[in-house]
Amino acid sequence: MTIAAHEPARPQSRRHARTPRLRKVFDDPAHRDTARLLIVLAVLAAFMALAIQTWGLVALGLAALAAVPLVFVLLVALTVGQ
Repeated sequence: MTIAAHEPARPQSRRHARTPRLRKVFDDPAHRDTARLLIVLAVLAAFMALAIQTWGLVALGLAALAAVPLVFVLLVALTVGQ
């Protein structure tokens, strides 16, 4: 006999009762914009990881090059006070 045969069965219902339901969070109208932003950021991070895995440092350089105009606009907006 193995040790696993003598272990008591764990109740699955308690564990599931304590875990938050992400669907409720994402469906809540108060958090819908935040949820969409998190999903977009997760998708972009996944695409970036796949690009780095495929092309290496070239993908990082291209991402930095694409971010230059965005950072410039952000700095100008902060300087103007908007």
